[in-house]
Amino acid sequence: MKKNKILVLFCVVNLFFSIQVSNAQWEACNNGIEDLNITAITKLKNDLFVGTWYGKLYKSVDNGNNWILKNSGLREWTIKSFATKGDSLFTSCGGVFLTTDKGDSWTNKGIPGFDSHLTINDDIIFAGTEGYYVQKSTNFGEKWSIISTGLTDNYIYSSVVNDNQVYVGTETGGIYSLDENGYSWTQLVSGEEIPNVLAIAANKNFIFAGSHGNANKGLFVSTNYGESWTKNGELMDLRVNSIVIENNNIYLGTDDGFFMSTDFGSSCRQKNLGLPETYVTSIALDSVNIFIGTGKGVYRAKISDLITDVETEKIENYNIKIYPNPASSILNLMIDNILSIDISQIKIYSGLGNEIELPNPLISEKNIQLDVSSLPQGVYYIRYINNGKFERAKFVKM
Repeated sequence: MKKNKILVLFCVVNLFFSIQVSNAQWEACNNGIEDLNITAITKLKNDLFVGTWYGKLYKSVDNGNNWILKNSGLREWTIKSFATKGDSLFTSCGGVFLTTDKGDSWTNKGIPGFDSHLTINDDIIFAGTEGYYVQKSTNFGEKWSIISTGLTDNYIYSSVVNDNQVYVGTETGGIYSLDENGYSWTQLVSGEEIPNVLAIAANKNFIFAGSHGNANKGLFVSTNYGESWTKNGELMDLRVNSIVIENNNIYLGTDDGFFMSTDFGSSCRQKNLGLPETYVTSIALDSVNIFIGTGKGVYRAKISDLITDVETEKIENYNIKIYPNPASSILNLMIDNILSIDISQIKIYSGLGNEIELPNPLISEKNIQLDVSSLPQGVYYIRYINNGKFERAKFVKM
């Protein structure tokens, strides 16, 4: 009898442990990394690269399970950023360096003595430097020219390209966009409104900026190409270090860990399960996993787990009912006040955040019918605008 009790206790403890492990969103993957203060991370095709505060650069060919040092030819300087083009990988560590052999060797491409934040538009490389304005190269770093016209601040903290439009974030000058000829900058927002722009990301008309200004930290959003800005209320006093946009999902690295949004920034959720208490500096992802660089190493999670977890949190919808759910062919949206809904903005997304095209809906006085018969079985999400605010709901396709 005593053996049975011990066996039962072991089973309960083992079950509890299994549940804890299965619910852990993030897992550490640092085998081979000695300097765990990660400052930059990127994917180059199937390989993963990370850079560290003390100038170490590591590569993984097995999804982050193991890492090898790849510093041959690099300067021992904090690695600030990466940029990729085809088989070429650029990095910044007290200058710009290039590898074309997956990190086996590095070639110095100039701008010595400066930290640079790199981005590539077609075949033009932009290096936003901390102290020497923005420089560009049209021949893969053989020669550089300064683009300073219109910039009031020569300290560049972040940069991004969106639809051939280059944006940079600065220390005290706010955010700028480059003209179509590539010669002069226009200020989109002042440094008083958004200071110390550590991170910037863009998708079509949306621009997201992360600030660490002492008086104005947080996430700022523009929905009209930078003409006006609002501050996200859920990240009011957090330093935002990194922003990545993929489909409609926004991933954010902050001094309080990792946050994400599945509704294009309308709401953000903290997702730190499995992470130690640390800051997140950088983010990279592929079709399955998301990798983050932190002050305590590299961590990995499945994108689908993070998204499912966000969307299964309680969503209160008082103005809309969905039936049948699950649905096999026709999905009905019953709405109390159909005039409050922007019909053109009803979107359907897969579990990974990919937008799904459906036939035009049938609309009546209080009902919208969607033909979902062509969808594969699975979980989907509806996003719509109600009285000017994004709302969302989940349904299952049988």
